[in-house]
Amino acid sequence: MPSPGTTESPLLRSILEELPIGVWVARAPGGEFEYANRAFGEILGMDARDDVRVGGYAPVYHIEDRAGRPFPEDQLPFVQALQRRETVVVDGIVIAREDGTRVPVRAFGKPLFDGAGVVTHVVIAFRDVSAEVEAEAARVVATHKLQTALQHAPIILFTADVEGVVTVSEGAGLKAMGRVSGELVGQSIREVFKDRPQVSRTYDRALAGESFTSVIDLGNVVLESWLSPLRGPDGAIGGVIGVSTDVTDRLRMQRQMNQAEGLAALGRLAASVAHEINNPLAYAIEALRLADEQIARDGGAVGSRLEELLREARDGMERVRLITGDLKAFSRADEDARRPQDLGRALAAATKMVATRTGPRARIDLQHGPPATVHADGTRLAQIFVNLVLNAADALPPDGAARNVISIVSRLDGATAVVEVSDNGAGVPAELRDRVFDPFFTTKPIGEGTGLGLFVTRNLVGALGGTIALDDAPGGGARFTIRLPTVATPPAPVTQELPVAAPALRTRARVLIVDDEPQLARLFRASLAADYDVQVFTGGRAALAHMLESPPYDLVLCDLMMADVSGKDVFEELRRQRPGLEGRLVFMTGGVFDPQVADFLAAIPNECIDKPFDVRAEVRRRLPP
Repeated sequence: MPSPGTTESPLLRSILEELPIGVWVARAPGGEFEYANRAFGEILGMDARDDVRVGGYAPVYHIEDRAGRPFPEDQLPFVQALQRRETVVVDGIVIAREDGTRVPVRAFGKPLFDGAGVVTHVVIAFRDVSAEVEAEAARVVATHKLQTALQHAPIILFTADVEGVVTVSEGAGLKAMGRVSGELVGQSIREVFKDRPQVSRTYDRALAGESFTSVIDLGNVVLESWLSPLRGPDGAIGGVIGVSTDVTDRLRMQRQMNQAEGLAALGRLAASVAHEINNPLAYAIEALRLADEQIARDGGAVGSRLEELLREARDGMERVRLITGDLKAFSRADEDARRPQDLGRALAAATKMVATRTGPRARIDLQHGPPATVHADGTRLAQIFVNLVLNAADALPPDGAARNVISIVSRLDGATAVVEVSDNGAGVPAELRDRVFDPFFTTKPIGEGTGLGLFVTRNLVGALGGTIALDDAPGGGARFTIRLPTVATPPAPVTQELPVAAPALRTRARVLIVDDEPQLARLFRASLAADYDVQVFTGGRAALAHMLESPPYDLVLCDLMMADVSGKDVFEELRRQRPGLEGRLVFMTGGVFDPQVADFLAAIPNECIDKPFDVRAEVRRRLPP
């Protein structure tokens, strides 16, 4: 029965029964049951029992902690209130009901005293705190997610007061600034970033009430920051809150894309310029070659000054030829006609091409390794080594020809061909090594370098699936190491002669020149006339009509791009109307290529020669006199 002062009042009992809070009353000090309201049974999932005493509450009422272990009896609210003789609050209690559900509760224990101050009863009140526990768990999860994001995402979360003193500074983005989370707390933004006035200006904008996004360059890192005023309950601005994202890599990529777009536009211009230069350059070189031969035939009767001027003109034309070669490669590095190429032959050709430039400045020491074959465009392959040798020559002092050496060494490393081009000059400073392959970067005086040579070389090597690296040569100077994948050496081609109906009772081979540059065609004929029967046409249409009706020529040098009919059209018509004759064509180009031309050349076995070239050497290579 209820004892006086507890639940004997009907009104009090009625109130307790309606409470959503569980109430349980027990006598002290043994803990004998006195009263339990309806909410007690609802929360515990069972009625109160009068056979339970202090020390046995946990197993009977299934009282556990949040880890599922029996709750310690000495920590229960009855024992705590009895011992401490005051109201106590106990958290972390979980009721494991028989239906399998678990109810977290918060319990209050209050001792009741008689007139002599002796504790006679203890009232326990407890309530279901499931919603609160769930909210707390959600808050912990959200906090953990936020902390995980701040620890790993390249962002910075910060707040600062009206004086600019940092109150929050968190996030992995701080690492790029050389800081750690919390390090800036207590420091003034204006002082920390005093050498970056943009920081103070953007802070003042937010402090004035504006919300906005700004990109701030801090030197070693670029931040895209959203800033907004931080307002108190009364709406007054008490500081600034912001989120910054590290966009350094993104901006770097954007700059690279912009540079790539600019280089593409410049490449198109370079291709056009190279094409316009190469035709007059070709006949200027050919004219100088013919002048040399005429001088030789005259027994050198001209003055030494004229010979010197002619030599300087040849050297100048050779420099222009090499520059236009770089421009063409720059504009169409991936458009080439690749075939198996002998690496040793490419090295020999490259050293021969630069002999007039390197001879007065250095000695070339070419050391061939085992034979190696690479899949490449022959002209582009030779250009790689031409550029590197000329780069080495330019790095050597002009007055040291006796001691200057450019070393070229080839070897095999498994299925990889390795070529080292080194010099005994001053070398490349360490701080410049990462820049030497950048477009238009040069250490040469203005007017003496385009800054394209090494950039083009790197792109050509990369297009072949190779690599190029720069380091110090063993004896001093710079060393460029090129590594290219090799291919199996192809078998020697079997030449099939084209059947000719008319008797071939002639003593000299017949050569046809088709080019819409009259000066170039005329000079080519003059160069070849001593050894071959040469016919010239300055239009593709007339040349095609002639070839369709005349006996086959032994060799046809045909320009790819002509005003009336293209070299591709000539090839297709010959293949359609006189099958087999198209195999006699060797194409010439001044440098302008489009994707269709590139695809055409890649699909046929015919060779294509870049202008300018030594027409006599190219013809003799195919048709010995």
